[in-house]
Amino acid sequence: KISPTPIKRMQQITISVSSKQAGPFREELIAFRYLP
Repeated sequence: KISPTPIKRMQQITISVSSKQAGPFREELIAFRYLP
């Protein structure tokens, strides 16, 4: 899921992860990236 942030050039990306491929996906990795 990609969410807008107050900073226009930055996106917040939330990735749901799990130790098992089938799930459940309980943990979330949150990453920020700058747009060029």
